[in-house]
Amino acid sequence: MTASTAMIPTQATKLAKGTEIKTAKPGSKLRFGNGLYLLVSANGTKSWQVRYYVAGKAQATIVGRWPRVSVEDAKAKRADIAQTVHDGGDPTKERQEKRAARIEADAATVRKVGDAWIATASKTASKVPWSEPYARAVKGRMAAYVYPAIGDRAIGRIGSHDVEAIVGGVVNAKGLYLRAQAVHVRLNLQKLFDYALRRKLVAENPVRIIAEDLPHRTIGGEDSEEQCRAFVATIEEARTVLRAVETARAPVFEKLLHRLIALTAVRKMEAIGAEWWEVSEGEDGWTWTIPAVRMKGRKNKKRSHIVPLSPQAVEVLLAARALAAALGIKSGAVFPGHSRSGGLARNGLNKVVQRTIARVGLAGRHTIHGWRSTMTTLLIERDFRDERAIDAMLAHKPIGVSRAQKHYDHAVLLPVRRRLACVWADMLLLGAPSAFALVGMVEPSNVVQLREAA
Repeated sequence: MTASTAMIPTQATKLAKGTEIKTAKPGSKLRFGNGLYLLVSANGTKSWQVRYYVAGKAQATIVGRWPRVSVEDAKAKRADIAQTVHDGGDPTKERQEKRAARIEADAATVRKVGDAWIATASKTASKVPWSEPYARAVKGRMAAYVYPAIGDRAIGRIGSHDVEAIVGGVVNAKGLYLRAQAVHVRLNLQKLFDYALRRKLVAENPVRIIAEDLPHRTIGGEDSEEQCRAFVATIEEARTVLRAVETARAPVFEKLLHRLIALTAVRKMEAIGAEWWEVSEGEDGWTWTIPAVRMKGRKNKKRSHIVPLSPQAVEVLLAARALAAALGIKSGAVFPGHSRSGGLARNGLNKVVQRTIARVGLAGRHTIHGWRSTMTTLLIERDFRDERAIDAMLAHKPIGVSRAQKHYDHAVLLPVRRRLACVWADMLLLGAPSAFALVGMVEPSNVVQLREAA
């Protein structure tokens, strides 16, 4: 059946002209040819109707109202329907399916899709399932900033202007704009719409459309993953970074924290959360055991991390303890601060490091996380080729190593790791002041002195 024969034949009557529409009386019907009609209801509403055959059965559909849909537009819609019929389709069925899809999409509210996204990302079947604390943080941000504004609206009807308003409205109880929190909200919304896009609930991601106009992660100058892992690769530059931070105007506890991270190459948050009960003294020296709950890794697969401490690292801890006592601070945290956990704020040290190293010409070339790569690179260059021991120092699992072998590396290789920690401390702190001198305190006579460089 061709497009021309698809239309319902009518009796030979005069075809209406556009000028006759205005004078058409209620209840009348104007014919414009090839199955196109203008129906005038009892109340005067004028609707365009197209009639056609599908599988020998007469069908009809309304394609709009006059004058919003002009005569030319109505004829174009009639031609589209004729082509659909010619191609074997059913315009009425397709219209019903689109309407059902719109109804379904309208039922997919931001709140429902958001809850489904969080639940999916938290499942153990996910590629990298969220930890419980991270899932709680995302839920909190969605409940505080997203759901009150657009939670009950269809996710397919959210535009970039809605996203911009939400991110711009991230403020605290005092009405102050929380830029860091706004960045997290933006990232959460971006992931949410990516999730909706994969499930064809939205046609595009409105967050990515205006991504350049929204706040990005710039805490400490670390805007990307590559910048976050930047590191210096010579011992001279490493000493320059350390000296720049330790001679800057910064909180003394942050200076001690930075030196401990540089000496042990632990992750920043692992060091910030250090508590005194985790540190112990044994026959072979001091050891810091970071509990599994504070280690990076997948849920239910984390392991505690044993850190053998060099004499210089022990000195940092003793200086922190003496400083807290002198200031009258009673806290279980090694590096007390004003955060809710009792320790230092998570982002303060980033700003100190980036601000100070920029003054010595190393802007963007080193970060706190970069100490892990710096230590690894320089130890290997010193012909310490036992990469298993270095991986164990970093709490890394080498590729192809079994769970049992990993446990062996972390336990049996402890003496090797302690020796490497001492060598690294001697290399890095050559010519540096003691930890006590760093914070303006007199060094007790019973504290281990800095060793001569190897």
